[in-house]
Amino acid sequence: MRSRHRISRGLQSAGLGAWLHVEAVQAYPLSAIVCMGQVRNKLLVSSIHEMEVMTVSKRMRILAVSLTLIGCLGAGPMNEEGHMVLYEPSAAPLSWWVVNDTVMGGRSSSQWNDSSTSMGIFSGYLSLDNNGGFASVRSSETQLLPPAVKSIRLKVRGDGRTYTFAVRTRRIGRGVSYQKTFETRAKDWTVVTLALDTFQPRWRGRLVSAAPQLKAEDIQSIGFLLADKTEGSFRLDVAEISSVVNAPSLTP
Repeated sequence: MRSRHRISRGLQSAGLGAWLHVEAVQAYPLSAIVCMGQVRNKLLVSSIHEMEVMTVSKRMRILAVSLTLIGCLGAGPMNEEGHMVLYEPSAAPLSWWVVNDTVMGGRSSSQWNDSSTSMGIFSGYLSLDNNGGFASVRSSETQLLPPAVKSIRLKVRGDGRTYTFAVRTRRIGRGVSYQKTFETRAKDWTVVTLALDTFQPRWRGRLVSAAPQLKAEDIQSIGFLLADKTEGSFRLDVAEISSVVNAPSLTP
């Protein structure tokens, strides 16, 4: 009981008092360590103390769940839906730099502007001259994601063109990125969910068959690419990029 009281105090101090009456928390106090806000260290310590009186099998089951979810804590802000935010101009800013077809003699141009507190803007002009035809931006290093993340969610407003979301990882060379295309609607905000297991590893547009499977914990940076073979101006507004956790069951 004393250990459960320690957990109760930890939940209250972390602003998670509502979780005290959840059945799963009563059965598995350690499951209180979830991706729902900033849980302070004393909650974690209290939960680990309680494990000392459990059987080995029960302890290992709970630890497996907790270690999967612990990566969500303190890694960054959460949105209203409880998803970890990778990018948001004010709450989770990133640095961005441009990589266009000019590196290969092309004439496309692009820029990233997030001076607004409500969105980042990827815009420019796609040119097909000199065998060019792509414009892109890449981010600085993102927060570390836990293995439980299975999808990336984008809140975007486009121009009707098809864009590509790209991620780079720690496990493969910088020239290779894992890519997934998505459609946009002109002048309309849309929420796009991209499952990680649908991304394809590519290098200069070519599929890299020997690349390892994309895993959330390996993601190091993110970016956007336009290469739809349509010359002209473009603009993509990005309000938020978040990661969706597919948490394991906490049922005994």
